[in-house]
Amino acid sequence: WNQRKTENPANMTNIISRGELNRIKSKVQPGQISSKEARRQQLKKLSDDRLTQWPNTLEATRIKKENRRTEKAAALEIERQKIDRQEQEYQRKVRLDAIKRANTIMHESSGKMKNLRSQQMMTDVMAHREEQLEEKELIKQWRKADEDEHHQRTMENLKLEEEREREEVERMVKKTKDLAKMQGDQLEQAKRGHVERLRREKQEGLEIIKKAEDDLQAEAEKMAEKKMRARLAAEEMKCSGQDSRRLKLELKRQDEEADQKAAIEKQKREEFAVARKEMEKIIFTEKQTSRQKMIDRACEELAKLPAVEQKTYDKQVAEKLAKEDEEVRMKEEWRKRQTDAIDRSRKAQIREKARRDANEKTSALAIAQFQAEQVRQMEDEEALEEVRHRQKRIEVSNSRNAHMEDKKLWREREREQRNLNEQATIRAMQEDDEIYQNVARSVIEEAQRDGKNIAPLLKAMNIKDITLLPASTASRI
Repeated sequence: WNQRKTENPANMTNIISRGELNRIKSKVQPGQISSKEARRQQLKKLSDDRLTQWPNTLEATRIKKENRRTEKAAALEIERQKIDRQEQEYQRKVRLDAIKRANTIMHESSGKMKNLRSQQMMTDVMAHREEQLEEKELIKQWRKADEDEHHQRTMENLKLEEEREREEVERMVKKTKDLAKMQGDQLEQAKRGHVERLRREKQEGLEIIKKAEDDLQAEAEKMAEKKMRARLAAEEMKCSGQDSRRLKLELKRQDEEADQKAAIEKQKREEFAVARKEMEKIIFTEKQTSRQKMIDRACEELAKLPAVEQKTYDKQVAEKLAKEDEEVRMKEEWRKRQTDAIDRSRKAQIREKARRDANEKTSALAIAQFQAEQVRQMEDEEALEEVRHRQKRIEVSNSRNAHMEDKKLWREREREQRNLNEQATIRAMQEDDEIYQNVARSVIEEAQRDGKNIAPLLKAMNIKDITLLPASTASRI
């Protein structure tokens, strides 16, 4: 078959007879239709037309199924077309995104954009560094506030302890003064009672003496009255003139008896006075002895009472002093512990601060090294790119010099093409510069919104063109 297929078609011509040709033509051409056949075909056509109006025939059912399949196929076709349109739109968007991404990559690969991104990175690093400094200052302020608050609380606690100690000392001093005042009041009350008893005893002695004097005066008045009655009786007897001698003797005897009696009374009075004085002296001595005993006993009681109270007070004072010494010792230990804790905390804070400073220095050094490495890599990439462009220019120059003779005929066309290329390059550079300016403005606006330093970005935005070969306009999409 393959061999026959490769043969010349002219060699494959077949030759048939005329009879065979007529037979073929008769088979192809329609034959003569008789009236009976025509009638039959007409009836069949009418029957078929009538059958088409019946909904429950097999043909109608088949037609319905065929219509449903057709409609379903049309709906599927419409859905496929819709999906195809969506797929085309998606592919178009993907293609536009790819074109946009390619243009972005191409623009981003330019020297000015690299410089802009470098300055943007520098701005971000500076802003991050400023945030780190602000955070460090804020943390320092927080720690200083915490230390000040802790110191203030410690001083307030010390003041409260000193105030409590002072109040305790004042309370003990007041208690001691109250106890001394109470003891003084008790002693003063005992003294007043003793003086009152002495005064009453003296008053009683004066009353006894006054009563004795009153008794003696009444006795003397009685004797004088008796003498007066005797004289009156004698005068009456004298007036009568009888027994004058006897009366005289009687009067004399009565006078002598009265004198003796007066002498006896006087002696009795003197003895009574002496006895009274002795008795008063004895009574006074006894009273003085009794008073002295009472005073001594009261003094002993008073002496014993302060001694017991003094002993109790001394014991209380000793206990209080021991308690105060213990409290002072405990407070001193507590203060020492607090001081040690404060020292440990300060040392820990100093160590933590030194560690943080070391970490910050290490981080800053790492950041500086990273930035230096990034700058070095960018410089290396730029230098490598410059070397590649220089080599490319050298190769182009060498190729141009090698084919200078071949291009003499095409010089004019090349000049025109070069002018067109230069114009396209200028337009491309203008477009690149416009895109660069738009990107730079958006970056600067974003940096301004974030509160970053935009001086490097402004410098990068207004930088002169970097000496690099422009992107080929033929590769621009």
